[in-house]
Amino acid sequence: MSPRSLLVLKAASRATPRPRLVNGGQCSLPLRRPHLLPSIPLFQKPKLNFSSSSDGAKASTTLLYNHFPKTLASGPPPSGPFEIDLAALRREFLRLQAAHHPDKQPPDRKAAAEAMSSDINHAYRTLADPLLRAQYLLRLRGIDVTDDRNNADDDAELMEIALEAYEAVDAATEPAHLEDVRTENDRRLSACERDLQTAFANDDAAAAKRLAVRLLYWVRIREKIEAWESEALS
Repeated sequence: MSPRSLLVLKAASRATPRPRLVNGGQCSLPLRRPHLLPSIPLFQKPKLNFSSSSDGAKASTTLLYNHFPKTLASGPPPSGPFEIDLAALRREFLRLQAAHHPDKQPPDRKAAAEAMSSDINHAYRTLADPLLRAQYLLRLRGIDVTDDRNNADDDAELMEIALEAYEAVDAATEPAHLEDVRTENDRRLSACERDLQTAFANDDAAAAKRLAVRLLYWVRIREKIEAWESEALS
């Protein structure tokens, strides 16, 4: 990305909020314009970091799947699908949490039960979220795309779409203005997850890496829309 493009992105992220009026009933009330929250750094430049594959990384990722032998009997892709039955995963997670609850264990096993409960929680949170799941599966292949500064410079289309969505949210003056942005972003999210299913099934790490970076941006756009709505209604 050119220096000029980066300046445009930075300027957009610092755009001064303008007051807006929302009509309701007999009066118009001023509504504060939400800022991009610090936890959603939509336009920080990503940088793809590659780390060498290690047995430890493989074991760690495989163990996430091994926590749920009924729901994820086939293991991670390509032997098993990228897509997960979230309802079944949730049911197995709750059964496991109940079985390993520290309060149900004798004193000498409480510490081990607490550690197991923590591991199960971590595995569930990771595998239930398509973005986190994709990032872990790529780490299994020695690729780290979790850094906020991952490099998306080679995907000009991604940056153009993301900037347009960012500006649309920034320009919104009422929730109805975000309906088209949300609908289109939801479509991109669903399509990206389907494409990740195909990429992992084919063991195509290069395609999965590109798609995971895109999914990261679509998730951030969704979070920005939700942050706008939350702050607008507060």
